[in-house]
Amino acid sequence: MMNITDEILNKYFDGELSKQETAEVNSALSTSEEIRKRYNALRLVHEQLSKIEMENVSADFTAKLMRRLPHKIKVPRQQKYFFAAISFVIIIICLGIVGYVTAAIVSSFPAQTSSSNFIDSFNNFSSVFVSEMERLFKGRSLSIIGSVFSFGILISGYFFFEYQKKAKANLSR
Repeated sequence: MMNITDEILNKYFDGELSKQETAEVNSALSTSEEIRKRYNALRLVHEQLSKIEMENVSADFTAKLMRRLPHKIKVPRQQKYFFAAISFVIIIICLGIVGYVTAAIVSSFPAQTSSSNFIDSFNNFSSVFVSEMERLFKGRSLSIIGSVFSFGILISGYFFFEYQKKAKANLSR
């Protein structure tokens, strides 16, 4: 006994089954209420579809359609704004770090006298710079900075993949 699926019932409507398969479908229709219900539902759909008239298109339809399609796929405006916003946030964070270190260095310098030479000033600057960078990127501060960057990367990755899915969906239409 054959398993009567919707595909077999559609082939039955189209007359694509062998005589033996047609006999099995007829037998199943007379014995099973469930198969009869599916058959009647598919018969209604088949009748409605057979009433639809075929559209005739011109011979050069494909050529006309291809000329109308844009040759270059444009990046959505929202995606451009998103990348600009993420770049702006990262730049602001980096500028904040540089500004903090610079302010710490400037505030740690004593008032310059005219007798100080350039080498002493450079040595003071480099030692203060290194100590401020060590203080900034040590312990809890490093965790906070790393968390902010990681969070930004996760959010940007999420939106990037969402935009990629939308772009693929738009291309497949």
